[in-house]
Amino acid sequence: MGEGSMSKFRTQIAAITEALAQDLASGRSERLIAVLRGTMRWRKYSLNNRLLIVMAAPQATLILPRTQWEELGRTIRPGAAGIEIYAPRTGRKRAEEEGTPAEDRTPLFFVPVKVYDIAETEGDALPTPGMTRGGDEALIEEVQHAAPFDVQWSPDVASATLSAGVLRIPSGTATAGGDVQQMLYGWAQHALAEGHPNAQTDPDVRRTEALLGAMMVCAVLNIDALEVTSDRLVAHWGGKPKKLGNAMKRAQESAEAILKVLRPDLVSSELPASPEAAQPGPSCSPSTVPPRHPTPLPLPPAAAFHTTPAGSHSWPRP
Repeated sequence: MGEGSMSKFRTQIAAITEALAQDLASGRSERLIAVLRGTMRWRKYSLNNRLLIVMAAPQATLILPRTQWEELGRTIRPGAAGIEIYAPRTGRKRAEEEGTPAEDRTPLFFVPVKVYDIAETEGDALPTPGMTRGGDEALIEEVQHAAPFDVQWSPDVASATLSAGVLRIPSGTATAGGDVQQMLYGWAQHALAEGHPNAQTDPDVRRTEALLGAMMVCAVLNIDALEVTSDRLVAHWGGKPKKLGNAMKRAQESAEAILKVLRPDLVSSELPASPEAAQPGPSCSPSTVPPRHPTPLPLPPAAAFHTTPAGSHSWPRP
């Protein structure tokens, strides 16, 4: 990436984290929560690219580059602005000459590229991914089996507590979904435990990051998330964009660590792994094409995102 493009990229990411941190400093957390949930729709991209996408097009449903749309039988509508993100380049020719396997090549530079929402395309109908498998009881069993620790239900804890390889979660939760949420929260704590190279040493900050990580997993599974209070977010990261940016990365890392085990088929693609799991997607007519920002700046207002009453967020199924 040329110095000009790199500078633009850094400026865009800095502007996003600054805006989110200033939201928190003003006591508002709905946009941060919505952005973190939104980034989980674009998991094939880096976190910074996800931020560019979700801030440029918060209502987008499926984002792909032009070539992939064409492979799926769809074309970009005339006049579509797209969203600018940054793609790695590995110096393929030199790597091939040196005999470096594709999986071992590291990016040498980045270049700006355009990606497009499905609303900016036309053509064949597409499948939409089914995010959950089985009912709540099946999901409890699946998470319990996949988690890297034993799970015990206890009347003596108020929230998920991980110690000595055992996760204790409150017994008598109101719904089966509550058990899943507590297990995911404990799993995120495990991923962010001290000794992790990027671990946050403050235990309350780490617990808050774990709540955000669990919330991001819940967004992929289409289930309610544990409540994340605005007060905690404001106290830790209000007006602190650098700390907030690092916390977002750690939360995202914990979510990806869970999903790599729990949903490996969904890690690298927004589309279903097999047509059998898909439902026909809607066709897009010109009248349904939403307005598009050609670049991720200026940032959309918090009103562009789904919100809940001030003070807490308990997100319903979409």
